[in-house]
Amino acid sequence: RLMGADETQTQQAIAQDLWHYTPATDKQRAFLRRLGTPDDVVCTLTKGEASWLIDHLTRARGQRA
Repeated sequence: RLMGADETQTQQAIAQDLWHYTPATDKQRAFLRRLGTPDDVVCTLTKGEASWLIDHLTRARGQRA
């Protein structure tokens, strides 16, 4: 349990953290492919990794995600 958090807040914090470790969405994978990310990389990413990579690539290109 998180210090000072009630049960609901603790569950919400855990759920927010867990999304990082679930597989990337189809939309994330498609966008990364359009940005030129190799398929062998795209197919192994988690949602958190894909989110970071999308942010990194779009900033480097001066685009918005």
